[in-house]
Amino acid sequence: MTPDVVHTATAARQRTWAVGLEGAALALIHVHPGHEEAFEDWYAGDHFYSGGVLGPGVLAGGRWYATGHLRAQRFVAPCCRLADPFAGNHLALYWLTVGGIESFFGWVRPQLAALRAGGRMFDARTHVNVDGYGSARVLAHRDQARVPAALALDHPFRGLFLTYGEARDGPAAPGGDPDLPAGSLAVSFRPAAGTLDHRALNSAAGSPGGRFPAAGGVVATLLFLPVPPPADRAGCATLAAGLGAAAGAAPLWGGGFLPVVPGARDHLDRMA
Repeated sequence: MTPDVVHTATAARQRTWAVGLEGAALALIHVHPGHEEAFEDWYAGDHFYSGGVLGPGVLAGGRWYATGHLRAQRFVAPCCRLADPFAGNHLALYWLTVGGIESFFGWVRPQLAALRAGGRMFDARTHVNVDGYGSARVLAHRDQARVPAALALDHPFRGLFLTYGEARDGPAAPGGDPDLPAGSLAVSFRPAAGTLDHRALNSAAGSPGGRFPAAGGVVATLLFLPVPPPADRAGCATLAAGLGAAAGAAPLWGGGFLPVVPGARDHLDRMA
């Protein structure tokens, strides 16, 4: 084999091995009080896989929850138009690899209909924001975690902070390096058009579904933390502002979450 052939073969293998993060499926929902255990049975034992991880293009999945105290301390801008900005006690994330947005959402729309027809959905929950997101971008900052974004859902981060912001013109990080916690990893996304619709999302009468309401483009930013998220309103406001500056968005909403340990149930009494 000539050197040129060796080089070509090596390059081809590198392209095959490279794993890209194209986007994410994000499901922020509120489990209705008194239904936490039934929800856990359903989501952990069925829907996390049948409506997520087993879909084409899925690189990884992870689950998070927000205690009542964490929800009460969320940052909510005066212009935030969520019907209830303090709802949303369960968050599921699915990383989608290159080509995954089209393949996953092409699969999940009929899959949700089939699961409902088979009696395998759960109505005692409300959608806060369930959507597909693309244009994944790592927000570089000083002392950030040395964890590739594609591995973020597999890494044992101890906290997560989610923000939604209104996209604005101008530089992504005015003034240079964003002031974000050491050891954290920030990834921002934009909604991917045509992923889900109300009919696919609706789980119960009155469940809103759809996209986060904002007049312009929405930026969703996920900050993976080596420590639990801030549990006070001032800390949440500071973190939401820092992530907004880094992502080029005016912050609308921000709140912290804790990881759900697969197979564990000790978080259930804190979700109500």
